[in-house]
Amino acid sequence: MLIVAELSRASKNYVCNHCRAEIRRGELYILWRYPAPYNYTEKYCLRCAAKDAELMLRHGVKKLRIYVDGGEEYAVLPVKDAPMPEEWRRKVEEFLGTCTAKDG
Repeated sequence: MLIVAELSRASKNYVCNHCRAEIRRGELYILWRYPAPYNYTEKYCLRCAAKDAELMLRHGVKKLRIYVDGGEEYAVLPVKDAPMPEEWRRKVEEFLGTCTAKDG
């Protein structure tokens, strides 16, 4: 199964599919798209999708293709033609730095 994970800016308020925290309009979040035959999406706050955000930051992209088999990831590929905007990179770096400081 293919999942496309994309860093997005909220156009309205959403709720994280994992922790149920509010994702406020204007905040960055991770959108997971499940293509056919599933055709649905899930939205995750950066705290719940920190692993995806860190991979995106490392590769300088705002989109990943995640291949899953039996619930386990077996390949995560950065989408090179979807570069991460500089402003978003700074915000993700700041967020991940804050999370590391709080968790460590």
